[in-house]
Amino acid sequence: MTLVNLPALWFDNFGESTTVGIFLANTYPEDADTEVPKGLDVTLEILSTAAAAVDLTATTITINGVTAMLNGVFQAGFVSGSSSTPINVHDYRIVIAHDADWTSEQTITVVVVSETVGAAHTLNESYSFTVEDLVDPQLVSAFATYATTIRATFDEGMLASSADGATDALNPANYAITYVPANDRQAAVSVAVTGVTQISSTVFDLMTDIELTFWRAYLLTCGAIADDSSNANLLDADYRTAGFDSWTPPGWPPTRRFRLWDMLTQSNRDDDHTGDLERLVDCWQDIIWMLLWDADRIEELWDVDKSPEVALDARLQGLGNPHRFDMTELQKRKLLDFLVSSYRQHGTELAIINLVRFFLGITVTIYAYNSSDYRWVLGQDILGQGTRLGPGDGDPRLYTFVIQSLTDLSAEQRRWIGLIADTTKAAHEHDTIKDPGDSPTWDHWQLGYSKLGSETILH
Repeated sequence: MTLVNLPALWFDNFGESTTVGIFLANTYPEDADTEVPKGLDVTLEILSTAAAAVDLTATTITINGVTAMLNGVFQAGFVSGSSSTPINVHDYRIVIAHDADWTSEQTITVVVVSETVGAAHTLNESYSFTVEDLVDPQLVSAFATYATTIRATFDEGMLASSADGATDALNPANYAITYVPANDRQAAVSVAVTGVTQISSTVFDLMTDIELTFWRAYLLTCGAIADDSSNANLLDADYRTAGFDSWTPPGWPPTRRFRLWDMLTQSNRDDDHTGDLERLVDCWQDIIWMLLWDADRIEELWDVDKSPEVALDARLQGLGNPHRFDMTELQKRKLLDFLVSSYRQHGTELAIINLVRFFLGITVTIYAYNSSDYRWVLGQDILGQGTRLGPGDGDPRLYTFVIQSLTDLSAEQRRWIGLIADTTKAAHEHDTIKDPGDSPTWDHWQLGYSKLGSETILH
């Protein structure tokens, strides 16, 4: 219930209102309320800030165009349970009950007309609210959009919060797909729904574990799925099923004739009195259709944008992909375009820089731990300034390089960079990874143990 929704009142030094009139206040349900119970009474207050009181005999209230109160008297359909109660000498609280419940999601408009005694001030206001959803949802249709995808459409928004919810539209357990025998011919395979993707509030795509048999009729049956209203109305028991035809590959040659049953001799077909042979052959036929479909799609397997993920893995393996960490499908597609050119850069700084940028989106620089830039120039360099002592011949640090990131790295990013470096650097080289968060640590000399430029550096 609102508090008093009056306009701003201004008071003089004596505490008296300088804004006077008649106002509608404390409406319940409030304006723009939704999910209002179907039998809820309409409650409102009419307040007067003038010297004259509210004139109840001049008050008329209509609800959705039907007169509920006429000149202070409740009308048929609104008599039982209604009341008009004086709050004080000026104001009234009015409760309007209705004999018939409102309908599902109906918009209710209340119009209040009143005035003060003597008609110095008048009131003519309206407000609206919406009734709760009372109707059970229905499954409207099912349509195969792919060999393993069925699109289910409902007539209203459905609950879609969790794949584990008992009445949730995202729960695969709420769907069953069965084949429908037609002319004693049925699908070769039964399928199960393994995942659900929400397309909109009313549309959901169901993913199956295997491909449905081509050119066969199936039936989708839904469980007790709830709508997304506060009442959580369950799917209408009479509208939980929808038939559909399985998906047919586009571009299937219309002149293709490859039905195994037709290839059997007439005597074999005539001897099949029980139909068991034809049903067995139909199972084999399902495999034939899939093989022919694969053959028709051979061009797609080489198209990096259209190829299925399993083919991406096979192509990367065929190219000798050295990167063994997990990749997204998009990364696999991009790597197919990039892998051959990256091979040409193996053993160079550019290979590591490009691969780190490709996989992680991070910019790194590479420099040799013992670069020739650190060699002394007689008469010019000063020990510890512009130069440093490096390892001698045979020391592994002679072949060490630094991968320097311009941003701080997480442990997982360091792991990826290390894997990239291992697959691209020369076999005898070593690497170390640094970022701005790394601070130098100084290992001081130990007599009889430390080697200048090896275990220690000058600082």
